[in-house]
Amino acid sequence: MKCLIPNVENWQSHFEVLVKLPFLKMFDDRVIHFLNDLSKQILTNKRMRQYPELMATGFWLRKGHIQKLKGDFRKRLNGGLILPRGVVFHIAPSNVDSIFLYSWVLSLLAGNSNIIRLSTRQDEQLLVLLELIERTLANEEYSELKKRNMVVSYPHDDEITKMFSNQCHVRVIWGGDATIKGVRAIPLKPIATELVFADRFSSVVLSAEQVLRAGDADFEQLIHHFYNDAFWFQQMACSSPRMVTWIGGMEQVDQAQSRLWKAVQEKLEQQKHSISAALHMTRLSTAYYYGAQAETDTVTVADSSSPLRIEMNDLNKNIREVHCGGGIFLEMAFASLAELASIFNEKDQTLTYYGFNKNELAALVMKLQGRGIDRIVPVGQALDFHEIWDGYHLLTYFTREIDLR
Repeated sequence: MKCLIPNVENWQSHFEVLVKLPFLKMFDDRVIHFLNDLSKQILTNKRMRQYPELMATGFWLRKGHIQKLKGDFRKRLNGGLILPRGVVFHIAPSNVDSIFLYSWVLSLLAGNSNIIRLSTRQDEQLLVLLELIERTLANEEYSELKKRNMVVSYPHDDEITKMFSNQCHVRVIWGGDATIKGVRAIPLKPIATELVFADRFSSVVLSAEQVLRAGDADFEQLIHHFYNDAFWFQQMACSSPRMVTWIGGMEQVDQAQSRLWKAVQEKLEQQKHSISAALHMTRLSTAYYYGAQAETDTVTVADSSSPLRIEMNDLNKNIREVHCGGGIFLEMAFASLAELASIFNEKDQTLTYYGFNKNELAALVMKLQGRGIDRIVPVGQALDFHEIWDGYHLLTYFTREIDLR
């Protein structure tokens, strides 16, 4: 096993000290200053500029936003006595491993000590991010934070995971269903709790009428936001839209589709967007699989730099689960927003929207009558992390409330 932060060879000693240290207070000034310094490191680093998704993270970490989180949480507490949970063990996903930063930051703000396990497959942007975190933590001002946090990387090893699980008070698992089942087989201490962020599926709903009505400036902004939602992280983030749903009459939908996809293609060319040869082949084989399904009407095969569209008449579990990312879009059209409720189930996470008001969307949620859709946000905010994620208010789960009467 390798300890990435802090960069020490004897990680066992650091771990043994970490689990015995007293916890910090919530929204400790040192934590807020550290996050603000890390934000500056990210936003001013030249290498980071090629990773807009991490630049967005830099803005999220700014002191002004953290102070807003603090104020909102204080209102939620309403004077209650709140303490940290203790030690939090975060297991990051291998496909979007930088997501660990968000749960770690919220756990830090709650006053907890943290252990973060990363995959051994680390891409360049993650390595740059880790370098900036290590550099910021090296400041003497943050020595107490450095003692209370560690980032490790190791292959799947139940014994190491068991060791960390035995010492934590909260275990956070980001990953596929198989990963979660495997980790859940490793017991926690009886007083510990667990948060899981499993495989999810996300969609976008577009009003065909409003897409056609949009003026040039508004339409250009829509395309920019759609591009960010769908193509950052190669569509592998759980909140990236994989299904594009249209609301409107048949003729309206046809015209709106033509306008949108032509503009998306131009945006991809402008951004010089590309995918690897391996992902292109996976995308093609997935498209052929879709083409063999009774639920598929049309497959529009595209080159590696173009969206690959699959027109559907229905969905099933397999169609959702074989989606490989890389710019494949399932498409369906409905006459009304209310009809959209029929395609959602408990695996659905984020619904981005364009051309609808909150009352219309709230009525859609009430028609679900159960699980399905945890987030409804405008197009362009699919990847915006929020302290409420997958139905959890994370600051609440990372703390414990004392019953003081």
